[in-house]
Amino acid sequence: MSETTFDTTWKKSKIAEFCQTFSGGTPNRRVKKYYVDGTIPWIKSGELNSKIIVGTEESITELALKETSAKMVRKNDLLLALYGATAGVIGVSKIEAAINQAILCVRPDETCLVEFLRYNLENQMKTIVNRLTQGGQPNLNANIVKATQVLLPTLPEQKKIAEILSTWDEAITKYEDLIAGAEKYRQSIISKILSKKYISMSRSDEWKEVPLGTLIEQVSEKTTINNQYPILTSSRKGIFLQEDYFKKSVASSNNIGYKIIRNGEFTFRAMSDDGTFKFNRLLEHEIGIVSPAYSVFKAVHVEPRFLDVYMNSHIFTKEIAKASQGGTRLSLKYVALAKFKITVPNKKRQVEIANLNDDIEHYIASLKGYKTQLILQKQGLMQRLLTGKVRVKLD
Repeated sequence: MSETTFDTTWKKSKIAEFCQTFSGGTPNRRVKKYYVDGTIPWIKSGELNSKIIVGTEESITELALKETSAKMVRKNDLLLALYGATAGVIGVSKIEAAINQAILCVRPDETCLVEFLRYNLENQMKTIVNRLTQGGQPNLNANIVKATQVLLPTLPEQKKIAEILSTWDEAITKYEDLIAGAEKYRQSIISKILSKKYISMSRSDEWKEVPLGTLIEQVSEKTTINNQYPILTSSRKGIFLQEDYFKKSVASSNNIGYKIIRNGEFTFRAMSDDGTFKFNRLLEHEIGIVSPAYSVFKAVHVEPRFLDVYMNSHIFTKEIAKASQGGTRLSLKYVALAKFKITVPNKKRQVEIANLNDDIEHYIASLKGYKTQLILQKQGLMQRLLTGKVRVKLD
């Protein structure tokens, strides 16, 4: 590769000038003949997260394709998610399939390679989606995509650029696999230990069943003035400053009466749409406040790190899901949580288990750090290669 000024032989074109674009549709769910015994793979926008589409969760029938707005895509067609949480996500279909209305198929002509176009869109979509986000989930549309401009070099240059960037994709994928494997191992070993199937930590005289309420204590401290402390959001990914998580403040203008949480304490939301409750421990901030919809408690007669591991384990998650009350939304109050009986080891074992979990999580964190470095390197490369600021040498 060599540094150079922009080559005027590169042609700047709008997507609409060299691509065919179209979206599909969702056959009526009430019409069984559109789905029963369907043989046509049907791609939904969430499935684009896999980047390469080789199969689908659902299929539709030939009749559905004929009578509804669902449309077929070819092998190697580029697919772009338009709506909601997946807006801007790009995938390539490796199968002939139908798509729904939340997906835009972008099919380039002979002047542009699919992989080269994919990297161009990937390079631009984050900026476009961020610009469209205004208080909620962003929505793209076909016109925005078709108006997006791309610099097109010769086909040999396109191929070379795509090959270079693909090596970074391969490295990133390898780290993603390592991260997934390490997390799977962590969950497996912790589950074995907590179910007393791990021989070295399974002596019955070291474990005893106790009500959770004997190990924790509810914290009921509330704010007395507005904006007394930073507003926090407790999500399934952890605890964050609300303005960082939502990119703006979404709390009530009056937060008097919000619950105060201090470093080392736990919080959870009392309602769940799917029966999964996440118990987050505040570590990144000394103090903050959370919505009254959250409960706050602290560990009093148990190693806090062990409690964190136990309460977020698959074993406890399953117990919570079975006992939660409600219809489409499940409820878990602190009083009910305190009544759960859990089996815990002595303090020495608690510390050993917490240390083991910490060691694995530190390893996972290091893998994520390497992955982040690769992503940043790739982003820098795309900025230079896709604009012609750095030219590739052809064989």
